[in-house]
Amino acid sequence: MAETILRKLVEETPDSYESTLAWINVLADLERFDEAEQVSADLIARLAKTDLNNPAKASAYTSVRLTQAMLSGYRTRYADAKLRLDQLQNEAPGSLDVTEATGTVAASREQPRHAEEQFRIVLGEQPERIESRLGLANARMDRGDSALLRQTVAELSPDYAQQISVRDARRRLELYDDYYVLGDAAFSGDQYGVAGNRTQEFGIKAYSRPLGDGHWRAFGHERYQSSGPVVDTSLNNVSVGLQHQVTDWTTEVEAGTGGYGRFETTHSLSDQWSASLAIEKNLFFRPSQAVAAGVTVDQVNLGLNWRQDENFDIGGGYMLTHFSDNQRSDAFLVANKNLYRDYDRRLSASARVSGQRNSDPNVGYFSPSQQLEVSGTLTFEIRQWQDVASKKSSLWHRFWITAGEVNQQGFGMLAMRNVGYGQDIALTDRFRIRWSIANTRYPYDGVRSTYYTGNIGFEGFF
Repeated sequence: MAETILRKLVEETPDSYESTLAWINVLADLERFDEAEQVSADLIARLAKTDLNNPAKASAYTSVRLTQAMLSGYRTRYADAKLRLDQLQNEAPGSLDVTEATGTVAASREQPRHAEEQFRIVLGEQPERIESRLGLANARMDRGDSALLRQTVAELSPDYAQQISVRDARRRLELYDDYYVLGDAAFSGDQYGVAGNRTQEFGIKAYSRPLGDGHWRAFGHERYQSSGPVVDTSLNNVSVGLQHQVTDWTTEVEAGTGGYGRFETTHSLSDQWSASLAIEKNLFFRPSQAVAAGVTVDQVNLGLNWRQDENFDIGGGYMLTHFSDNQRSDAFLVANKNLYRDYDRRLSASARVSGQRNSDPNVGYFSPSQQLEVSGTLTFEIRQWQDVASKKSSLWHRFWITAGEVNQQGFGMLAMRNVGYGQDIALTDRFRIRWSIANTRYPYDGVRSTYYTGNIGFEGFF
């Protein structure tokens, strides 16, 4: 209905920039971005020919250019949006609208500190500006602090309960305050070169609602692992723990049956840098041959990641694993690059280098004395469907292919590859399912093994 009315209004009043601007926003809501871009470009060209010394004309010209910049953001082309906003800031450095939009794009790019900075500039001039108040509060929550968002929603709800941004913020808090559950299952055949063997791994982890001051959650975790018929194993583990989240820090402590224990913490050092540390005692998921032999495992994992923006990141890690009959060390470096990005499709590439060293290559499970792997992956994702009105339900398809070389000491260099397909299904904003299936060819002690793997997982708020 709004589309029909506005289209007619634009046809009847072609010189009205207000009606054309409203029409552009409707097209964006309908995800008709190419059409919206063309209409905005035509309007900018018309306004550029007017007297821009006239304050009203200059304001209209800036507003349409700002809308054009945000169109790039709506279709997830954030780098293009930032470029257009930077140009506007250079031309109109005092524009609070442009500064606010810059904060919104920074938040979408997962740069909450930069977003905070922009929103604080706006609020320094206009402290009651609603979108900047909510933008600042959401940015703080992105860093792990929900207090300001709770306060802001409580203050705005009485007078602005039906405003979209207020409703969205209230919904975010509703979900955050619910129980949170994660589940996953993995299936594999012939992994680690054990011909004819099959393995299954299951896990479910349920978090309580926020406790106390809102920084704590309790959780329960159950895992199950089995294999057969070549290596016959079956075991399960139940554990409980606490999660603590404050600004830029998330920490979990967990203890369970069989002497299991885990400490894990992640720290966001800046909008670009993050680091992690995980320590596990009596690691549950192990190679089936190690499980059958009664081998116990402890592990320390260190990670460091640098993220330029949504288009490029590079991360590395070091893992020290103490088997009761072997010492293993692993190191890796991974770089990810978006090659193409739009609201309904993405193409990305990644490169990975990893190495492993074991103190004893003669144990009963795959344990190369030294191994180096170099591989590259190309991933294509395409959205088949989305509920355009709510933006809460969608179906994405994912295709990938990995190719590389593995150099294992004593066995030379052999090729590896992995080809897979998966789906990401958002049923509502409360529940999401992911699944995938892949075929892998990988050399173990000089013998190429080909096997299938399957994964399915879900996350939901209840």
